[in-house]
Amino acid sequence: VIIVSLNSKRDFLKTLKSILNQKYRNYEIIVIDGMSSDGTLDLVKKYKNKISKIIIEKDKGIYHAMNKGIKISSGRWTIFMNSGDIFYKKNTLKSFISKDNQYHDIVYGDTLVDAKSIQYVVKSKVFDTSTILMPFCHQSVFVKSFLLKKRNFSLKYRFSSDFDFFYYCYLSGKKFYKIDNVISKVK
Repeated sequence: VIIVSLNSKRDFLKTLKSILNQKYRNYEIIVIDGMSSDGTLDLVKKYKNKISKIIIEKDKGIYHAMNKGIKISSGRWTIFMNSGDIFYKKNTLKSFISKDNQYHDIVYGDTLVDAKSIQYVVKSKVFDTSTILMPFCHQSVFVKSFLLKKRNFSLKYRFSSDFDFFYYCYLSGKKFYKIDNVISKVK
């Protein structure tokens, strides 16, 4: 699980605790922080014994930070959680791991969006040749790590590098699998 953060002290702890509260425990937590100045780094240091790997340095945006996490990850699967995002249930990782996903490259589900005054579920959609917008949130998708290591997120796109990556995967014949569960809660 890769947490990307920048000046998100309150939100960082919420995300970290969401991971630590998972019933499944065989995971690594990687924190990539872009040199926060709001106290986030104090929390990272406080919980460093719960975090597998940490990089604290300036970056060129979220996709650059995500690529740094990919580079040092060692797990078979990767999921990204932005600081403030949480797993929807305490058994999200356990449910994912208990399924036979060896024949899939990308496994994705739905996302609960918490927009302060309203909450709503964004249903994930199937990726196909007519897809022009992200059909799922990157916080609700598990990707085989070797795919991310083979082709990082492009830094030429400021807002849509995740779409670019998944579109490439689709065109390359990678196996997508949609599960009918909410994976994450995002702001």
